[in-house]
Amino acid sequence: EYYRKFSLPASTLLFALLGVPLGAAIRTSSRMAGFGLGILIVVFYYLLLIVAEFLNKSGALPPLASAWLPNTVTGLYVVWLTWRMGKK
Repeated sequence: EYYRKFSLPASTLLFALLGVPLGAAIRTSSRMAGFGLGILIVVFYYLLLIVAEFLNKSGALPPLASAWLPNTVTGLYVVWLTWRMGKK
């Protein structure tokens, strides 16, 4: 619970950074595709948050790792997506 106080606010920064490559993708594709991809990423983040919490409660993952796992995975995706959009 302690680590989650810091990781959840950090996720808002990740989603704001996610808007940059998705906004650039809207120019090249339909607006609904960018919106749909954004919704899928949020759902994936939420599912990853639930799985990390389950792993923490079962003792398979320490609290620090379970709190930051969804942000780490999402952050890596944002970096990859930004890098990929920069290459185009």
